[in-house]
Amino acid sequence: GPTCSGTAITFTASVPAGATGLDWKGAFSGDGATKTTGTAANTYTAAVRSYTTGGGTTCYSGYTGDVSGTIVATPGTPGLVQNGPKCSGSAITFTASGGSGNYDWTGVFSGTGTTKTTGTGAGGYTAYVRSYTTASGTTCYSGYTGAVTGTIVATPGTPGLPTPGSVCQGNYLTFSASGGSGAYDWTGACSGQGNPKYAGTGAGGYTAYVRSYTTASGTTCYSGYTGAVTGTINGPGGNGGSSACGCASGLANCSGTCYPCCNCTLYSCSGVGNRYFRRIGAMTWPNANTSCQNLDGGAVGWRLPTQEELRCFLTQSGTPCTTTYWWWQSNVVCPTSIEPRYRAFNWNMNASTGVCQLGVNCGSNTEPYEVVCVKNQ
Repeated sequence: GPTCSGTAITFTASVPAGATGLDWKGAFSGDGATKTTGTAANTYTAAVRSYTTGGGTTCYSGYTGDVSGTIVATPGTPGLVQNGPKCSGSAITFTASGGSGNYDWTGVFSGTGTTKTTGTGAGGYTAYVRSYTTASGTTCYSGYTGAVTGTIVATPGTPGLPTPGSVCQGNYLTFSASGGSGAYDWTGACSGQGNPKYAGTGAGGYTAYVRSYTTASGTTCYSGYTGAVTGTINGPGGNGGSSACGCASGLANCSGTCYPCCNCTLYSCSGVGNRYFRRIGAMTWPNANTSCQNLDGGAVGWRLPTQEELRCFLTQSGTPCTTTYWWWQSNVVCPTSIEPRYRAFNWNMNASTGVCQLGVNCGSNTEPYEVVCVKNQ
C-alpha cells in the first residue's frame, strides 16, 4: 500500500533460516508468508514472528514492529453541467460538483479546478471530469463523467437593406433584406419576421431596421440591426407630395392626402354594414342626385342613401327630428306624377312614442330638401 478502495494490500514476510514458519497478529492470524487485506478503505496494521518446532516444543521469535498499509477511499463520480448554448462572442462555463470536491479534467479542458471556461468561437465543446482524493501519499480518482457538450452558435452577419425609394399614396413601400443568415427580424416601420416587408399607405416617410438570425441547439443568435433605412410615400400633390402622384382607385384626394372620402364620417349600421356619410346641404332633386355622384371628383362611389342607411345616419349622428331628406327607393309609393324612383322622407317625432321616425314625403321634386350622401366602406 497505499492503494485505492477496490484494490487489496498484500503483506509479505520471509521465514528466517532454520525457522519452521510464521505467526501473524493484528489484521491477520495464522501462518503463511503473505497476507492480503480486503478492498474497503481502511488502515490495516499487522505484526509477524517466526517460530521453530522441535523436541515437542515450539519456540517463537519476538514480533516485528507494527506495519500499516492504507487503502484510500475512491471518491464518487462528480456531476458536470454547462451553461450553453451561447452565441459566438460569449463563452460557456462548465461546472463540476459533488464527488470529493477536487476535480481533474479532460476533453476540451485539462488540469484541475471546479470551473472551466471555453473560448468564444462557434462550435461544440465536449469535456469530462473526475474527482480525486490525495491521502497517505497516493491519489485516488473516480471514474470520468460521461461526455458533456456545450455549443456556441455562430452569430450571423448583419444583412443588407437597400432603400425602397418612393411610391405614390395608396401603394406600399417594399423593404427587402438580403445577406446574413437569410432569416430576418424587423423593427421600426416593419415588425416581425419574414422577407420582404411592406410599410404604410399614407403619405410620409417610413423607416425600418432589420437584423438576421440563426436558430440552432435551442437558442437564437441575432446579428446587429442595419442602420436606419427610409422610404417615402408621396401624396397626390400638396402637403409635400409629388405632383406626379394621384390617389389609388376608391380613394379621394383630400387637400393632398388620400383618404376613403373627404369630410366624411364612418358609422356601423345594423343590417347594412359600415358606411361613410357626408351631409352636403339642401337642394332640389336633380341636384341632390348628381351632387352625391360627383363628390370627391366622382371617383369614389358616393350616392344617395337607402331608407335603412338614412335612418342609420340620422340616428347615430343625433340629428334633430325636424328635417326632410332625399333618399333612394325603387318602390312606387307616391302618385305617378312624382318621379317613382326617388323619394323624400320627413324625419320627425312620433307623438305617441317620443322617438324620431321616417315618414314618406311625396312633395314636388323641385323642393329643396336636405341631402346626405353615402358610400360603402
